[in-house]
Amino acid sequence: MQVATANSPPFWCRLLKISAVLQYTYQKHVFEQLGDDETARILEHISVVEMKHFDYLGEMILKLGALPIYSVLPPYPSRFYSARSVSYVASPERMILADIAAEQEAIASYTTIARQTKNEIVKNGLLRIVEDEKLHLKIFGTLLR
Repeated sequence: MQVATANSPPFWCRLLKISAVLQYTYQKHVFEQLGDDETARILEHISVVEMKHFDYLGEMILKLGALPIYSVLPPYPSRFYSARSVSYVASPERMILADIAAEQEAIASYTTIARQTKNEIVKNGLLRIVEDEKLHLKIFGTLLR
């Protein structure tokens, strides 16, 4: 079995997903600390959806005949995933703005990859995830108001 390469579309998507899970989980804890249980609950729910996307993309990579390795340059045993792209701001407004930026980046990335790939499984899977990301973007827009 091969290892997903840095050029593998589902591979890059998985890196975005793990960052989203970590960022939204971090923010959930901050909002709980601030006493905003409703926003914390929303972030937890979105984090779980992102985790499901993460799992789905791993399955997609396996179906394509590769291993879903958490490295920037697989199969090299260096440059493994780093959480440096996770936003650790603690201001409620700045957290939601970071989430909006992350969702916009995900939508743009997945849409571009879906347009470029000839693999219908990858294309349809990414476009399905884009629909969830658009919903997340709408939710974050509502939270910002």
